[in-house]
Amino acid sequence: MKKWQPFASIPEQFQGIRSLVSAQSKIIKPVLEQDQEDRMNYLLKTALHNDQLVYLTYYHDGELRTEMGRIKKVMLYGTTLQFVDTFNEQHERLLTDVVDVQLI
Repeated sequence: MKKWQPFASIPEQFQGIRSLVSAQSKIIKPVLEQDQEDRMNYLLKTALHNDQLVYLTYYHDGELRTEMGRIKKVMLYGTTLQFVDTFNEQHERLLTDVVDVQLI
């Protein structure tokens, strides 16, 4: 016997409700001030030169995500950041999407 699930009786209706809820939970991209950008640049340089672990917080698709890993390369002209996480997977992020950097 199945339990009754309110608002999920029709699959199309359930998908529509799920998309509405996910759209409501999205946030707008934070705008950084100049001193925050300067602090992040300093921390990125420090982490790169000392090969330190960092927490990298970035904006992606309406939410803030945080990953832990090492900075591999910062390409200023391409405005990208190469990042290797703790599972040795390489990621490339736009510097404009990076919101916060914390040294571990």
